Amino acid sequence: MQSSKPTVIYLDSSDYSTLTRPHLEPSQSQELAALRALKKRKDVMFGKRPGNSPSELQH
Repeated sequence: MQSSKPTVIYLDSSDYSTLTRPHLEPSQSQELAALRALKKRKDVMFGKRPGNSPSELQH
């Protein structure tokens, strides 16, 4: 059986700062809820993006 690679979602420090504020806009709350739901899936993993360039992505 062939296993597929998980989908990787990259967040940068700006994403973390925005989504950890004490008071979020409704759209930000929805995004955070969606990310938390994805975190529970076995076929999705998160990575931290050190910069803004796709060539700088780390796995």
